[in-house]
Amino acid sequence: MTTVGIVAEYNPFHNGHAYQIDCIRKKISDAVIVICMSGSITQRGEAALLDKWTRAELAINGGADLVLELPFVFACRSAQDFASGAIRLLSDLHVDILAFGAEIGELAPLQHVAQKIDSPAFQGVLYKYIRNGNSYAAAFEKACCSKGFDLPHEMLRQPNNILAIEYLRVIHKLGKKNSITPLLISRKGNAYHDTNLTAFSSASAIREELKNLSVDWDKISQALPSQVFSQLIKFPRNKMAYTENLYRPFLLRLYTSQLLTTFYGYQEGVENRFLRVAKTTFSREEFLQKASTKRYSKSRISRLMTYALLEVNRDFISQVDMIGPQYIRPLAMNRRGMELLHHLKRNTRLTILTKPARYNKSTKSTAAISKSASIVHRMLFYDIQATHLRNLATDRLNLPDDYTHSPSILL
Repeated sequence: MTTVGIVAEYNPFHNGHAYQIDCIRKKISDAVIVICMSGSITQRGEAALLDKWTRAELAINGGADLVLELPFVFACRSAQDFASGAIRLLSDLHVDILAFGAEIGELAPLQHVAQKIDSPAFQGVLYKYIRNGNSYAAAFEKACCSKGFDLPHEMLRQPNNILAIEYLRVIHKLGKKNSITPLLISRKGNAYHDTNLTAFSSASAIREELKNLSVDWDKISQALPSQVFSQLIKFPRNKMAYTENLYRPFLLRLYTSQLLTTFYGYQEGVENRFLRVAKTTFSREEFLQKASTKRYSKSRISRLMTYALLEVNRDFISQVDMIGPQYIRPLAMNRRGMELLHHLKRNTRLTILTKPARYNKSTKSTAAISKSASIVHRMLFYDIQATHLRNLATDRLNLPDDYTHSPSILL
């Protein structure tokens, strides 16, 4: 048995994802495929269109064996921190291979960049640009173009390449603590921001079509595996989450909270800028446009809005960054996935959580995030609150949450 890990969001699962899994099956006949998936809130700080259990089931139907949730405190972060949390979790599961997609078709250039950017010289130049007011992404690109490095910065403008490099950096940093072998599968399909619906559309293009009052299901059917499409077309529209619905709750938090400066990422007086911008904006998208700066990208601001809604504590994030994920949270599995989970019970240091309510009832209360609570309880608390927040972004409030929904078993 060879365990192959994939880091994903599946928002939603589409033909490109199915292609990646199919490639793995062809290359590794005995592969057991484990997905490390963001939960209710995505890496860019948005509510996932479909709930995490549905997305996990679609992944199993699309060829995966076991889907685990990447805790919110890592999932809703920058590319660096997202990759770090995911790879550290997969390393603790003793995954043999990490499979990932990228716009570039060769592994060597990505490995070359990953090794270069961790050098003290590069890091010094990088943080010089950050101190000069650039966002991390902008500073990174400028550092790559600096004399003495001359790294392929065009390649680094593509989101999957960026994530691939971050995965490789974490694997390298873990060193002897892990034995993960990278497997690059050249990405097939449209670019991330391409809004055209084709056989290999991006997830963002599919989401945009699903937001329309009159959905073109014929076009969407081309972009999804048949078994996934048959489930998605039956999924109630009022259970789909739209992040725009969270703009007013964010304004309420912004105007009334006395704790903004304790939230993760709220520094340099960014909360004051938010308060000024909020007075002249009428939608979340408009707020993102007006609040973004050279230093604060739209994605970063989107995450900051989510951190405010969930009151994500800055000091706690510093703690979890030091220790990494502390539990395994299965969302869906098939028979092979069940066998692997049973094996993990005997071979991992991590706690396996299938029923959070049984594990700790105190997570129903904000007391769970007091400093006296354990790291596991506090980390789990944010996962649970993230699900409540996603549910608020739908048009239906009586939705499954972490206390009422068990992992799906698809045999």
